[in-house]
Amino acid sequence: MLTEEMEAQLMSLLDENTANEVQGLLSTRRKGEVLLHTRSEEYASYMLEAVETGSPYTFGGNVLNRGLITNLPENAVVEVTCLADQNGITPTVAGALPPQLAALNRTNINVQDLAIEAALTRRRDYIYHAAMLDPHTAAELTMDQITNLCDDLIEAHGDYLPAYQ
Repeated sequence: MLTEEMEAQLMSLLDENTANEVQGLLSTRRKGEVLLHTRSEEYASYMLEAVETGSPYTFGGNVLNRGLITNLPENAVVEVTCLADQNGITPTVAGALPPQLAALNRTNINVQDLAIEAALTRRRDYIYHAAMLDPHTAAELTMDQITNLCDDLIEAHGDYLPAYQ
């Protein structure tokens, strides 16, 4: 049976539209009504089925790294195999990545950490730093171009970023 805690855990993994659709389906099911639904390849329905029935389902899930990939930071989000069953969703330990892959991941994690720091501190210069450290952006643009790009994006999306105006 899907507990409130398990349902909340599942909903936190879904985008808003999918979560709303799943909530509607769960509500219909709880009322005992017949569900008229064509199953897609989205993970959500398989995860819900596994939690409801106890029939295990594995999938690649993005979760906080709590010792799952041992040579990546604990605060990073990592994709690992997860098991959905009557106990909820359980990520599996992957261990250490080969050193070159861990290094490649860390270059992206560093960018993500700076972007998070920019959001938490509202520091525009941290946005610039994150973009400048992004391997692809840095390979294509000069520092001035990166700064200008960030400024243009902040201006274009200013309604969502009022603190950076």
